[in-house]
Amino acid sequence: MIRPATPDDIPGIQVMVRELAEHEDAVGSVLTGEPDLHAVLFGAAAAASALVVVDDATQRLLGYALWCPVYCTWRGRVAQVDDVYIRAEAADQGGDKALLREVARAAAAQGISFLQWWGLASDRNQAAAYRALGADYDPNLVMFQLPAEDVAKLAAEEGDTR
Repeated sequence: MIRPATPDDIPGIQVMVRELAEHEDAVGSVLTGEPDLHAVLFGAAAAASALVVVDDATQRLLGYALWCPVYCTWRGRVAQVDDVYIRAEAADQGGDKALLREVARAAAAQGISFLQWWGLASDRNQAAAYRALGADYDPNLVMFQLPAEDVAKLAAEEGDTR
């Protein structure tokens, strides 16, 4: 079953965030914790939404999707999908496609008609699955990231604001 995440799901989602990071050899990149997830999903200034996949028999969380609405000057309102994760034991059950379908439905209900996300360039199976959904891949675009310490350094620079 796929349903909206609740505050009670936060510990399980955080565990899956780490599992995903382990799968992508990026555990050191996870800087968030349960309080961050709770604030962004359920706090006064909630900025994201999440769905969870739940095993009907055991109520164990088997996956999650997390996304947030953003504004794109070319496309308008866009859903930026941060994670779509299905645990290995449920990977062959079509949960990733079902999660993306539910994200699309939730986004459409909010007036959003475009989804975007990143994937590992090395994961050809994932790329093939996304293309089968109709997703486009643009090899001309790259993602840039400015780490927290560099954000602070840039913000602290003095200079002309013209």
